[in-house]
Amino acid sequence: MKGDKCRPCPESWIQHGEKCYHFSKEMKTWHKSKEYCSSWGSLLLKIENKEELDFIKSQASFHWIGLSRTAIGHGWVWQDGTAHSTDLFPVKIQEPGEKCALFKAGEAFSHNCTGQYRYICEKRATQKKATERAQGRLQYPWQS
Repeated sequence: MKGDKCRPCPESWIQHGEKCYHFSKEMKTWHKSKEYCSSWGSLLLKIENKEELDFIKSQASFHWIGLSRTAIGHGWVWQDGTAHSTDLFPVKIQEPGEKCALFKAGEAFSHNCTGQYRYICEKRATQKKATERAQGRLQYPWQS
């Protein structure tokens, strides 16, 4: 089963803020990593702010993240289609033709997409809210 309705994150995923993260132990190519994350209803990691960047730095090294580019000279784009802002962190180019981003030592580097590395999936944590019963007392989703 891919998740428990009473938990904000699937089992073995780590919650931080409003997101759940899966830090893989297995190694896959960037595209296979993306497929695996999709099978969980998630995406490869998208780092959205400095606080999240600091959290990821403390947890990960040599992991695929959700950044790629379609061609040399084109900008880096997150898996959800949004453009990457270099204000948060740049993607250091190792070789000109590399189109996928690898997170290591607290930085992002271009890398050949066919390399086998661990990866990070992310998804929004589910919010479990109390609901009112007709009698006026609180009922939680797992009590129905």
